[in-house]
Amino acid sequence: MKACPADALRYGERADMVAAAEKRVSTLKGRGVARARTYGVDELGGLGYLYVLKDDPTVYQLPASPSAKAVRIGDQVRDWAFGAAAFALGTLPVWWVFRRREALAVRNDGPEVS
Repeated sequence: MKACPADALRYGERADMVAAAEKRVSTLKGRGVARARTYGVDELGGLGYLYVLKDDPTVYQLPASPSAKAVRIGDQVRDWAFGAAAFALGTLPVWWVFRRREALAVRNDGPEVS
C-alpha cells in the first residue's frame, strides 16, 4: 500500500490552489520532470479538483481532454418519474403486508369467551 506524501492534499481558495499547483509544476520541471503539468485548471472550464501530474493524464487513467454532455431537462423529469414509480411499486407490497398483519391481529384479539 502506498501512502500519500506529506502535504500532498491541500484545501483552500481556488486561486491559491492553482498558484500552489503551478509552483509545484515549476519545481518538478526544475528537477528534470519535463512532462509535469497541472490537470483540472482549464479542463471543462476548471474542475473541482486540481492535480499535479508527472506525465500525461492518460497514464493516470484521466481523459486527455474531458468532455461533458448536456443534460436535457425532459430526460431528468422522465428518470425522476420512473424512479418515483419504482419506489412506490416497491413499497406497496410492504405496506400491504403490514396492513394485513394489523387486520389479522385485530380479528384475533376479539373478546375472549369464558
